[in-house]
Amino acid sequence: MQSVNLKYDLPKRVLALTIVAIATLTFATTVKFDQAMIVAIPFLAVIAILYIKHPEIGFSAFLVGQNLFAIPLLLVNSENTLIIYPLMGAVLLSTFFLTLFYGKISLPRKISAIQISFLLIVLLFLLNLPRMEINAYTIAKSVLFVSLCINTFIVLHFWGNQTEFFEKSIDYALLLGIIPLVISGVSFFQRGGATQYVRFSALAINVNQYARNMGFMTILAFYKIFNSKKTIHQLLLMLFISASFAFIIFTGSRSAFLAAIIAIVFYLFVFTDVSLRKKVLLISVLSIPLALFAIMAIGSMFSRLGSLQYVDMSLTGRIGMWKAVWESRFDEVLFGHGTGNYSAILPAWAKGAKLQHLHNVIMEYYIEWGIIGLLCYLALLMSCFKTAVYFIKKRKNSSLFIKLGGLSSSLFLYTLMLAMIVTTSTDHLFFISIGLMSSMYIAHKEKDAHRDGSIGSSA
Repeated sequence: MQSVNLKYDLPKRVLALTIVAIATLTFATTVKFDQAMIVAIPFLAVIAILYIKHPEIGFSAFLVGQNLFAIPLLLVNSENTLIIYPLMGAVLLSTFFLTLFYGKISLPRKISAIQISFLLIVLLFLLNLPRMEINAYTIAKSVLFVSLCINTFIVLHFWGNQTEFFEKSIDYALLLGIIPLVISGVSFFQRGGATQYVRFSALAINVNQYARNMGFMTILAFYKIFNSKKTIHQLLLMLFISASFAFIIFTGSRSAFLAAIIAIVFYLFVFTDVSLRKKVLLISVLSIPLALFAIMAIGSMFSRLGSLQYVDMSLTGRIGMWKAVWESRFDEVLFGHGTGNYSAILPAWAKGAKLQHLHNVIMEYYIEWGIIGLLCYLALLMSCFKTAVYFIKKRKNSSLFIKLGGLSSSLFLYTLMLAMIVTTSTDHLFFISIGLMSSMYIAHKEKDAHRDGSIGSSA
């Protein structure tokens, strides 16, 4: 695979202009004056120009996800969140074509078990299209799967050997991630603090979606702590993590909160090469602000974690839907009911409540794509676990491929835990995780094969 000749060094003027743009856009969004767009457009133009020269900015925005792309909705006072997804897909594709413009990008010469499993899922999705009932939900789900999930997985393999591209993308994603944090902070204090509501969300998206995007960013920030040599950068990253966890706590989203903590602890104890004393010290330092935020959020996370009443309310709907799946388990065993068609088996109360997904991906794959779909998904998971074990065995290797492989393994663990209780089969964060994992695995294998070939020829 040939390298792409990209400019990875972001000049100081880029950083300065971006900070000014962040401050202006944040002010325009939170104040919401009529001329907000007049002020915002010039800075959006600056960012667009920088994006053309530094395409990693586009992938960075994609990593931040809905929490960033929902901000324009605040500027125009729109609640149509569906427009976010095609916009994200368009940015991803434009980033790919920009990198293609700057140099030749080729497919990897090797193939991974993750790719094969993913291909089977895509084929199954295509075979199920004729059986899909045409309604708003099934159309949205299909478009989402194509524009975000499939595109994400494929595009990441074109960038497989671009470790510097991914590193810079993560750096810039953390910078762009400041925008939703600042907007959330302003909104938080404008509303009077954590005691004024049960579940907090500063953006026009689902509160759990907001929280899991925040959790995804905390893992990226934690990864950079151990790959940054400057103390000031590490302190700022810790501040970023604390602020992100604060808003996760205020949302009362237990799944994102617990999954992010487990993924971070997993990365810390498996993929970092520091002493046990430093690991415990780091966890202790991060635990202090988390405890303070938890005390502040007595009306949200504290109550939802400590009260069986909230557990019962949360699980009642899920158990009802899961029970419906169990009762219909023999209806369409082989190929399922079709993409998005599981609502046909739901009881009347669930349809009346407009419940849109099962909150369990394993059940979703089975009821919509049958036993074949379930086996394909399990094969994908097994391939990912096997690849994660490969990175664990190679963790002493200082290669960026292995470091990013460790990051992707932790992100995979995070998104998989969410998939069991919250997200759907079209969660793009999951496909970012497995796409990065697969591409790093293939790129490292190619590097080893090239090295072995060079040694053999020299011998």
